[in-house]
Amino acid sequence: MEGMSRTPHLRRLAAWFLVGSAVGIAAGCRDAPPAAAPEPPGGLRSGSLEWQGRTRTFLWHRGRAAADGPAPLLVVLHGSGGSGAEMAAVSGFDTLADRTGCVVAFPDGVARTWADGRGTTPSERAGVDDVGFVRRLVGHLKADTAVNPSQVYAAGYSNGGMMVQRLALEAPDLLAAGASVGAGLPERLAARRPARPVPPLLLIHGTEDPVVPWVGGEVNSPNGGRVLPAPETARWWAQAAATDPAPVSAELPDRHNDGTRMRTETFPASGAATAQVVLVVVEGGGHGWPGEPAPPPAWQLGPATRELDAAPYIWEFLIRYRRPGRPAN
Repeated sequence: MEGMSRTPHLRRLAAWFLVGSAVGIAAGCRDAPPAAAPEPPGGLRSGSLEWQGRTRTFLWHRGRAAADGPAPLLVVLHGSGGSGAEMAAVSGFDTLADRTGCVVAFPDGVARTWADGRGTTPSERAGVDDVGFVRRLVGHLKADTAVNPSQVYAAGYSNGGMMVQRLALEAPDLLAAGASVGAGLPERLAARRPARPVPPLLLIHGTEDPVVPWVGGEVNSPNGGRVLPAPETARWWAQAAATDPAPVSAELPDRHNDGTRMRTETFPASGAATAQVVLVVVEGGGHGWPGEPAPPPAWQLGPATRELDAAPYIWEFLIRYRRPGRPAN
């Protein structure tokens, strides 16, 4: 269930196993035929671009509240087995764009996966360069609509969250900040050290996640691969960002009495560091998207939480940060 989409849950569960296994076997040779995707939510426009000899597809939307000038851009990456349309429906970032005036894009991964650095996904085994693709997508959208190059952000769930972390490591010049939900840092990436300052990063993870375990280790999906524990992931990024090594812990109010609670572990910027790393601990939470209106049953992804509406929470973190504008080629 590594990053499954929303409805219907049983069909998605079966499709996920088919994508994770059958597609994975074929990925070294060619892309599998894409499974049927739901209709895009209203207001989203479809687009495509050529990258590495493939036609890559995406949905995008310029929020109705956007000013005539350059607007912030948020790239949202789905989980394994998902799609841009499904991520838009689950996350709510498309409606948030209308309130905030940003541009939001929901790209589709090759074989419904991202080359996130684990070395195990169908896209990565097929040699897909998704860091380059996201950079190309940003450049494409800048040519199509007014985007502020100092306000380019990325958010992702599960496989997409790991991909955001790979972007933060390999393309720190592109992102002003990033957010990763239900995703540990792949051990293969953790063995490296960033050559340049990394962007601020928000990490959200449930302690009862049955797919990407809080304690790290093997990911419980056909894609497999190993990741760091959630606390160690946060410490790794804090060290990379040269933040204060001692996190500041804060309990958040328990508003819904749904069996989950939240606290934040914030590694503040210090000295010459400008980046901040924040780990949101969802105590008792599973692998679902926090705040999803119709979450999957607990037997699929673990307990759902209503203590956090992820989209506005993520946006409030991201929008605090800017980078000097640089062209995305």
